[in-house]
Amino acid sequence: MTRILRGVAISPGVGRGKAVLLAAQVVAVPLKLSQEDVQEEIRRFQQALAQSKKQLKEIRDHLARMLGKGHALILDAQLHLLEDPAIVRTVRDRIASQYINAEWALELVLRELHQKFQAISDTYLQERWSDVRDVIRRVQSNLMGTRHQPVLEPGEAAVLVADELAPSDVIELTRQLQVRGIVLTQASPTSHVAILSRSMGIPAVASIENVLDQVTSGQEVLVDGYDGIVIVAPTPLQVREYEGKRRYFKQHLRLLVEASRGPARTLDGYPVSLMANIEFVEECHRAITYGAEGIGLFRSEYLYLKTPNRLPTEEEHYEVYRRLVELMKPRPVVVRTADLGADKVPGVWRDFHPREPNPALGLRAVRLALKKQEIWEAQLAAMLRAAAHGDLRILVPFVATVEEVVEFLDMLEDVRQRLRRSGATFRPDPPVGIMVEIPSMARLVRHLGDLVQFISIGTNDLIQFMLAVDRDHEGLRYLYKPYNPAFLKTLVEAIEQARTVGLDVTICGEMAWDIPSVPLLVGMGCPTLSMGPQWIPAIRFFIQELRYADVRKLLERALEMRMGMEVEEMLLEWIQRHFPEGIYHPLLRATAAEVSETASAPASDGETYEWERH
Repeated sequence: MTRILRGVAISPGVGRGKAVLLAAQVVAVPLKLSQEDVQEEIRRFQQALAQSKKQLKEIRDHLARMLGKGHALILDAQLHLLEDPAIVRTVRDRIASQYINAEWALELVLRELHQKFQAISDTYLQERWSDVRDVIRRVQSNLMGTRHQPVLEPGEAAVLVADELAPSDVIELTRQLQVRGIVLTQASPTSHVAILSRSMGIPAVASIENVLDQVTSGQEVLVDGYDGIVIVAPTPLQVREYEGKRRYFKQHLRLLVEASRGPARTLDGYPVSLMANIEFVEECHRAITYGAEGIGLFRSEYLYLKTPNRLPTEEEHYEVYRRLVELMKPRPVVVRTADLGADKVPGVWRDFHPREPNPALGLRAVRLALKKQEIWEAQLAAMLRAAAHGDLRILVPFVATVEEVVEFLDMLEDVRQRLRRSGATFRPDPPVGIMVEIPSMARLVRHLGDLVQFISIGTNDLIQFMLAVDRDHEGLRYLYKPYNPAFLKTLVEAIEQARTVGLDVTICGEMAWDIPSVPLLVGMGCPTLSMGPQWIPAIRFFIQELRYADVRKLLERALEMRMGMEVEEMLLEWIQRHFPEGIYHPLLRATAAEVSETASAPASDGETYEWERH
């Protein structure tokens, strides 16, 4: 019987195949050892560690060949966890002191670590718990001789169904099977498995409760990775419908990219630059393909988190940034200094970084940089050196005061002097900017004209701090919206102050690709929007259908309103009135005409393509 399941889309695309159910296979039980057996048990543990390292290195190398070295950093982090002396020592000590088997010693360590992670308030770090769990489960599996053993005929298309999957599981299984979709109970759009699925073009849906109880092994499953729909045992009509949808959006994306080449410019000539937010160097090609005019935000945190037991070297930083600017040349590249601290603290730092009652507002980002300058000096030196190869710009996150800006610039000058003494080749004066994501800084922009060259407004955190709302709290999603009049007035004020003192402005949060918000941002006169590469064609096409004079009046109306709900309703009504047949109607007519000839054609089993739209 056909069943429709609804969840959260975490990787776009449409795919179908036979369900492969992946239930948890590790069940550790305590076994008491004699004193004579302890050394043999420690040897068995060390052997399983070595086997786990070998497996992860093979998976990492395969991923590097397939998607590039940047994505392989996900597995580097797990490899470093296997070598964490604290974990290894604790397991050995438990075996020796409690006379228990290695599987149970690992289970006790896992439970202790789980309690510590549950106390962490930082969402990013909470999601990294999956790395710790996956590594320990892998060692346990090797001790017990159990790993995923899916059984399908060679060449058959598969849809992976599980409560949760680790990135290493995804990579291993894609080497064994033709994976055409992933369905999970637990995963978020920012999780490693979601990032990996998007990079590999595998449609994925998460947040489906008790999914293993709702699907039978071998059943045909259709995954709609845009709308978050999973169809179990689809009818022939549903298969044809989704094959048409897959073809439709594949063609739509192609036409959208072709139609939106060149700069984004409104019908009355107002220009808006569109740039890309990325995390890995390998994403540069995608950014260029989708028409990015530069990299508006390169997140550098992974260089630190992938090696939790040591700091990345200046050369490691330099190689990444040099490749980045050379690939994007002559386009600009904005590299954000590491937004670390709070609970996002690599192990090597914990000796000097105390636990904090409210880490999101604690010692993090620029605050930590100024307190422990030696940690950031290697990164800053590498940035200055890489700037000699292209247009690299330095972005400083989580700035709350002008004093912090002055102190950071003093630290940067110290790094320049060191490079001069060493005789290194570097650019001494790359543009420097700050993130405006704390309300206090939004009111102080006019005082930055003689200090920095640009500001980047991080709307995600700015909304969170202005409205005192946790952006990841499901029960408060109604508050976490960019339409609150107080927030909009703060944006207008910050942009106008920047224009007055000659600073460039970029919006780099989710608001930059939120369709109802884009007319307001254009009306504010924001010259640059930065977003995930996949959104660029759609936003460019939309902007090219707007008139600056119209959206300026729209903004004036929004600023006069009292409630965010009123603003949101007005924006949706305005879009419906100005685009009654849809924002992309001319494109969609062309797409429909081209697709109609093939929409009824039978689909090849398991055929899937990445399709993306706003």
